Amino acid sequence: MLTATPNRVFGENVLVAAHMSDQWPEDSNEVPVLKFQDREAHLYQAAFPTFGGSTGVRPQ
Repeated sequence: MLTATPNRVFGENVLVAAHMSDQWPEDSNEVPVLKFQDREAHLYQAAFPTFGGSTGVRPQ
């Protein structure tokens, strides 16, 4: 079950991975993804305070 996370600031890396950032070029040949321990992470995982992931890319 998903729960609300009020007042949570996700940061630019999550906005990029969610395709909500205006800083990522639309004509890029790469797809931004969240990474956690060298694997792709789901966006909902970034809602957890212990996420500690980063933004990575994969070919389109």
